[in-house]
Amino acid sequence: MTTRRSANHPFCCALLLAAMLASCRPAVDVGRLPEQPGLNAGFARMPPDVDSMWVRLLDPPAPEGNALLHVRFSPEERLGRTIIIRPGERMVVLRDDGLRGDALADDRTYSTFVDFPTEQFAAGQERLERYAAAGGRVPVFTGRELAAHTRPRFVAREHIRAGSTFVLTVPQGIATTVDPDRSLLIRNSQVLTDPQRTWDPCTRTGNTMGAWSFPYLVTQIANQIATGLPAGLVMERWLADWAAGGQVNGWIVAGRTPPAGLTTAMDSANGWGLSQLPFKLVAIVSRVDLRGNGAYGGGTGEGRFIFQAVDPAQNCAPLPFTIILEYSLPGLGCNEAQARAAEWIALSTHTNFGAGYRTALAAVTHGFTQAGARADRPPNRSALNQLRTNELSPGLLTWFTMPHWDMREFDVAGAGSSDPGYLLASTVAQTPGRTVDQAVLAAYMQSLAGPILNDKYELPLSIQGTPIRGGAAPAQHETFYWNVQPSPVIPGLRHKFSLNTCNGCHTAETATRFLHVSSGFANPATPPVSGFLTGIQVTDPETGITRNFNDLLRRQQDLSALVNSVCLQQLHFKVLPSPH
Repeated sequence: MTTRRSANHPFCCALLLAAMLASCRPAVDVGRLPEQPGLNAGFARMPPDVDSMWVRLLDPPAPEGNALLHVRFSPEERLGRTIIIRPGERMVVLRDDGLRGDALADDRTYSTFVDFPTEQFAAGQERLERYAAAGGRVPVFTGRELAAHTRPRFVAREHIRAGSTFVLTVPQGIATTVDPDRSLLIRNSQVLTDPQRTWDPCTRTGNTMGAWSFPYLVTQIANQIATGLPAGLVMERWLADWAAGGQVNGWIVAGRTPPAGLTTAMDSANGWGLSQLPFKLVAIVSRVDLRGNGAYGGGTGEGRFIFQAVDPAQNCAPLPFTIILEYSLPGLGCNEAQARAAEWIALSTHTNFGAGYRTALAAVTHGFTQAGARADRPPNRSALNQLRTNELSPGLLTWFTMPHWDMREFDVAGAGSSDPGYLLASTVAQTPGRTVDQAVLAAYMQSLAGPILNDKYELPLSIQGTPIRGGAAPAQHETFYWNVQPSPVIPGLRHKFSLNTCNGCHTAETATRFLHVSSGFANPATPPVSGFLTGIQVTDPETGITRNFNDLLRRQQDLSALVNSVCLQQLHFKVLPSPH
């Protein structure tokens, strides 16, 4: 933002809590997913589509490997004669040049010798076979929409032997092996009130520097040893910017007035008193599903903390304002992604949320919350990808009328910034400004209809000099959805584009009342977890078509499928370029 207020201005002191209320939904801009150097640029974020893939186990094995891998991709301009992948510890080259395992050049069948993990693959296939024999079914998703439940596909062990050829299908898992309450969306009270790791600003109980407390997390993000910036100063500056508003990508973002009744947490000696910040932990979230494609060296996903602002003056009543801290998980590539997935899945094996479970969860979260977790991101070296907020317009704080919600994003400024180390306003992922030129946006949607329908696009900052990606994502009402004029005539295009925006996903496209995860409000019409996450059928506001969503089930299936597959199968994995 370009507009700022002095950190010592009395107004800034009055806006502490106001700014601290957040909960825009999980969002990831795929353009910021890391990837390993040396691989095909962009494939980790937007991998080419695989039409079919199969393996021939060699008898006897060749010096270059024990198997030949063959892959047919859907035609696209980025595909050359060679494609570099990293399905294990070393890189290999898929070839369509008639050399080194490729039978015929330019036939769109890419081939290479690989060290195929036969036993690992066979073990995963046996798990699927036993599950199928017991009558099990696996969910099938098209993007985020639940399309069907089918019988698992598997290769019988007797066919996994030297000399045999078999298909490598889209990875399949067993969703029931993942407990969403323990491994995906963790909201149990024993976790949220852990006296060793959380802090309650209302009762003043717990540990102010506990591993899951807001003061601890922002202290690690600020990383004063590396930046010289106290965490209180970083928070003070962020709150001042949030309240002042300013310009982001050419859009004017309105300032916000702190809600009445909220107190400040100014400590006269040490700046902002972090322990007084009125933020209570709502959830700890695994988002391994937001990883890049591991076969091309993509990142391993995200881990998240959701906090909700409360009003200490009103018996700590929850306020319509949440904050979500979204971190990149450690590592790059498929092996690391499988390791991260295994850590989260292991939490499902605990029979309760007692000390053993919480210790195991703390070990997982420490890997991405600790100061210095990303040495490649100076000056903070924090793994924080972004901080997101979701709040109702102050002065209209009622759960019943819901007149104006707003969602925003703040990123840690890098070493090359004029304000390194601070949290500065950024554009919201995949979401246009609310007053965007309709004709320009409609033309963009028509021209990229295929990629949009295939969840394979990234909304640009601007188009021919016209700002597109917004500096905020307001939603005036729960019936909001994106209906661009002139309306695209391609079936499903309007819906898919709208669903992939912050404000579209939080409203009519998913029948959500603005928040997907909250603390549970006084208003019974606002559930703590949305139907989009737990399972819901939604009617398209334009066409009347019904769609099924169950995003926690999708994440269960994805997590299980990742650990139940071999890395070569991850060539099938599609990165969802959405903010959810």
